[in-house]
Amino acid sequence: MARRTMPSLPATAYFTLAPDWVCATHAVRHVWLVDPLAKTPEVRTLGAAGRWREVQVYQDDARVRAVLFEAIELDLAALWSPPRVASP
Repeated sequence: MARRTMPSLPATAYFTLAPDWVCATHAVRHVWLVDPLAKTPEVRTLGAAGRWREVQVYQDDARVRAVLFEAIELDLAALWSPPRVASP
């Protein structure tokens, strides 16, 4: 979700707004399940027989190089921090 769409996280582990971006047409091989309350992105890949395999669960403010994004380091602290308000 873009911060302008959802400026603060709800107090639940889910939300009902439509996402800004989804990649799920055919043969999706990787998925990230993000729990904003627990601050845990879980990375899974689609394995043999169509079963999802847990690759890694990251926590809190880790810096990660996850599947499909190995070339860049993702700072998870940016996911959990409150949105910045642009000054006029």
